[in-house]
Amino acid sequence: MMQTDRRFWARLRGSVEIGSDGVVDVLVVNDYQIIVQGLAAMLEPHAGRLRVREEALIGDEIEADLIDVALFDTYGRVGVAEAALRTLASDPSIRHVAIFSLDFTRPLIDMATELGIRAFISKGLDAPVIAEALVLAGSGAAVDQRAAGAVAPYRNARDWPGRSDGLTERESQTLVLLAEGLTNQQIGEALFVNVSTVKARLKRVYRKLRVTNRAQATAYAVASGAFDRYQPAATALSTDATDIITKPPVESPPTPAAPHASSAGEA
Repeated sequence: MMQTDRRFWARLRGSVEIGSDGVVDVLVVNDYQIIVQGLAAMLEPHAGRLRVREEALIGDEIEADLIDVALFDTYGRVGVAEAALRTLASDPSIRHVAIFSLDFTRPLIDMATELGIRAFISKGLDAPVIAEALVLAGSGAAVDQRAAGAVAPYRNARDWPGRSDGLTERESQTLVLLAEGLTNQQIGEALFVNVSTVKARLKRVYRKLRVTNRAQATAYAVASGAFDRYQPAATALSTDATDIITKPPVESPPTPAAPHASSAGEA
């Protein structure tokens, strides 16, 4: 894992290219409004070094002209992220992509590496370390901050659906997939965990929400409104589409009107 010693960061930061004004432009990307807003709020105290140019939900148009780094939060999309990551990695207006996740499984790492993504940042890190890693990622450095040690993912002031009701982020991700109608097997495939882990998480979800079955848990998710997203996981699992993050269409200049033929009476 990359060291977090200040002198190390300073040496590495001085060895890579940073934007002309010294501030890294960031695009935060996820399916959920609560997630992207939470990320933007987490980065706000570091505005002197990071500038959140845009908050993009999956399916939104990306309007910024040039982004140094797109921070892709894998919440609800760990195993169904390929189309979104491929779109981000191939967008000429996005210089680099960083993956922000609780769990870095081998399939996720291999997928990202194949797409040329070299920045991996754990959600379990303190906000200043996350900001430091983003500065480096936006400058083109390879960043490996996957291991978070003993730091809890609650210390960086992020938010996620169901947090106010006591759900952990992993439990929340499991619930949102259940609410979209996925079976335990499909949830496990999407999150790269086995069915036993899915069942254990759902058992904790039911207890915390004081519900007893899938229908009641789904009703909670629907009623909260925070679990709604642009593209359901089942759609992402069954499609190879890469246009789920788009840029505004380029408007063609108006076609000049054809000159009128001169009439016989004109000079």
